[in-house]
Amino acid sequence: MRVLVRLAQPRRPLPSPVTVALLRGLTVIDAACLHGCETLVLEGDATGSLSLAVRATSLPAWAVAVEAPWQRRRTWGDWTLFDTFQAAAGEERSVDLTLVEGSGFEAWILNENGAVLPGAQVVLQRTDGRGSTRRAESDGDGRARFENVEPGEHWLSAHGGTGARHRFRPLRVHLEAGAERRETLQAAGATSALTGRLVGLDRLPLAGALVKLRVEGLTISDTKTDSDGEYRLANLLAGEALVEVKPQSLPLGDDGRGVATTGPPLRLRVNLAYATEQDLGEHALATRVTGNGLRLPSSPTDADAGRSVGPRVRRHRLEVDPQRGAVAPIDSISRR
Repeated sequence: MRVLVRLAQPRRPLPSPVTVALLRGLTVIDAACLHGCETLVLEGDATGSLSLAVRATSLPAWAVAVEAPWQRRRTWGDWTLFDTFQAAAGEERSVDLTLVEGSGFEAWILNENGAVLPGAQVVLQRTDGRGSTRRAESDGDGRARFENVEPGEHWLSAHGGTGARHRFRPLRVHLEAGAERRETLQAAGATSALTGRLVGLDRLPLAGALVKLRVEGLTISDTKTDSDGEYRLANLLAGEALVEVKPQSLPLGDDGRGVATTGPPLRLRVNLAYATEQDLGEHALATRVTGNGLRLPSSPTDADAGRSVGPRVRRHRLEVDPQRGAVAPIDSISRR
């Protein structure tokens, strides 16, 4: 097996050699260093599932890319591993490496009145969740500077700052390789709130359920329901958002019984008005009992999950009789 590795002409000299290795699993078959634009040859008798790994000690992992159809798979220490491929005896493959130039980014942070805001904690993170989160603090001119940022789609957000507590709506920014970009992020004024209540299909309250508020896939706020199944998301900014409750296991009660929500996630699209409190009402989720093998009487299908159940009703705890399968109040079931 032979792999020919070439480095495209970089715009700037390599700060240090780039090491390229041919692997079977995590065992190195052959490795060599690229110092410039020469062609590197990796050879080995191995066949079967092989992969390519690249390490550039003085560059971030994303700075060395392999051209299509190769795709970055994961990192292993300071190595970046690319796609696994099936190698046959005597086969020869070519791999082209390129150096990706980082972007420069500057954020200008303003308060609600449009004045510069020093001391704000500014965060820049990729929208796909890959890579590390970059952080900086705005200076006396309200500016936060990021150097050598991985190109692509990022979320710009901030919190804190001198004076009162400030709230910012995250801003989506696209960074081009080798380019500079500047954006202004201004704190919002008065905030809004969302309230609601979660119950099972038997209309018992669901306590301890995690409720998230998301904007374009980014979690902005989250909370858990109280003992009455009620929740409140506060300090929210006006605009469109998504309230989401995914299937989850809820905390066990004093009797050792627990409840898990089932079925599809509950997703409610909302349009938050400026400086208001909006009640989303009561919504029911399909549930099952955990901890004792009994099931709540949730005979409706999963399609019923998330439907509005109207006004509240008197609550009763229900249990299934293991002998008859009948539903009855807990106190009426005899214990043997």
